[in-house]
Amino acid sequence: MFFLKDLLKVFANKIDKILNNNKNVSYGELRDGTKSVDRETLTKKINALFDSSDTTYSYNCKIIFSDREERHILIGRTNNYLVTRREKLIPISDIIDIELN
Repeated sequence: MFFLKDLLKVFANKIDKILNNNKNVSYGELRDGTKSVDRETLTKKINALFDSSDTTYSYNCKIIFSDREERHILIGRTNNYLVTRREKLIPISDIIDIELN
């Protein structure tokens, strides 16, 4: 039978600095208040919207930019833009996040 005192001691360094290793996490905020951009997650979200073959594309979405939020009804996409019902082209490179309403 082992007792707690018989276990080996584990050495661990003390962390005495601020760690900034989570800047690429989606939905996070950096210390200065600007949102981080995770392009891979954003691309997956957009692809999931327009990937269905049996749905008419008409999505009421909130699009989050670095300085504002806008609500649009999306009806299509190109390689670089989202297309709204009012025929506005929104550059995907300017988008921080997208949410369905």
